[in-house]
Amino acid sequence: MANSDNVLRAGLTDKHIDIEELMRHIKFEPTHPFILQPSSDTQSAFTPPVEEFELYQYNLTRQEVLESKSAEIWIVTKGQVEANDHLFDEGGAFFVLPQQKLRMIPNGEAILFRACVPNSGKN
Repeated sequence: MANSDNVLRAGLTDKHIDIEELMRHIKFEPTHPFILQPSSDTQSAFTPPVEEFELYQYNLTRQEVLESKSAEIWIVTKGQVEANDHLFDEGGAFFVLPQQKLRMIPNGEAILFRACVPNSGKN
């Protein structure tokens, strides 16, 4: 099989687009999105209907010390936070290895999101 033989192209390319095959795979029906709602814990937990990850929101106004239980990805969506002596501005992201202590110091109010493996311990 040649490269890309199993790819169905839908546009934005100068390569061949098989319109007939594409139309067999497209449904023109309205859908209603499934919007995750946060829990009402100290930090907000979003539990998606998948087994691969969980998502948490942290609203930090003071120093917090957390411990990771799995590989985790963090992103700062508001404000600025110092995480283990590294400064992250809004839009900044960082990766944390399992069993790491994480000292978070917000500069004012900071909002962060944490994606981790389920059953990894809720901090």
